[in-house]
Amino acid sequence: MKATAFPAYAKIRSTISNFIQRTLPMNDPIDDMSNYLWNSFYFNRDDRRILIPKRNRALGWTFNFARTESYLILFIFLLSLAFI
Repeated sequence: MKATAFPAYAKIRSTISNFIQRTLPMNDPIDDMSNYLWNSFYFNRDDRRILIPKRNRALGWTFNFARTESYLILFIFLLSLAFI
């Protein structure tokens, strides 16, 4: 099928893409592969954010494991799952 078969879908997709490009900086440290341990875990001491978008922004968010708050949040979450 052509993309023009569903014009509403194409418009929504372009709107979301434009929003993501406007809200995230161009030289964001999450795009630098040297900030990742084993290409999976984001670890950047200079980045003050605790939750950051993943490299592929459509996949959600991840923790900055250079921050101790990230470990605390993860521990509380896993502890709450243990009591359920």
